Amino acid sequence: RSAAFLASMMDRVAALPDVSGVAAVMHAPLAPRGFELQLMAGDEEGRTTVTGMRNVASPDYFRVMRIPLRHGRSFQPGDLRGIPAVIVSERLARNVFGTSDAVGRLLVDIRTDGSRGRPQRIVGVVGDVHGERIEDGPRPMVYWPLFRDGDGLAEDSIPATKQMEVLYTIRGTQLPTAATLQAIAKALDPRVPVTNVRTLQSGLDGAT
Repeated sequence: RSAAFLASMMDRVAALPDVSGVAAVMHAPLAPRGFELQLMAGDEEGRTTVTGMRNVASPDYFRVMRIPLRHGRSFQPGDLRGIPAVIVSERLARNVFGTSDAVGRLLVDIRTDGSRGRPQRIVGVVGDVHGERIEDGPRPMVYWPLFRDGDGLAEDSIPATKQMEVLYTIRGTQLPTAATLQAIAKALDPRVPVTNVRTLQSGLDGAT
């Protein structure tokens, strides 16, 4: 149900006048700090660990937000079959592997009890984005695919209580109002609130 709602919300926003692109993400640029995790690359003797932030994004997110793809590709159907595919930020790739070209390399989550999660294969490296505190610099980040083959949410991708950001770009002057977006959400499911409607520029103003 969450996947169907989010997909319908994105489709209806995309149909608004002057909207040129729509995507969804759990933690947008300039958003408060989200869920951090420890990641490991390499074997026990030569392993490198780093703290990164976990994010979840739709395939078109990087294009819509003009986050450059440095190496590899964006998400595509089937990315969670077998070894899950992830996309990492340039800073995380350099921190772990010493190079931004980390396509094909493996990462492993280190859980709080010291055990390891399942391996993840890097299929793309994207440009860095800043969080809520610009003075802290870009966050090392791992992106998981939001949709699984277009028919549902990825396993463990977003808990039912998590909020998602729906982002859109416009080409023209007709900026959708908060009331318009709230009406779309209400028509799909009146129990789902739409909050914190803002432009990216207003987020930048607040962060500076």
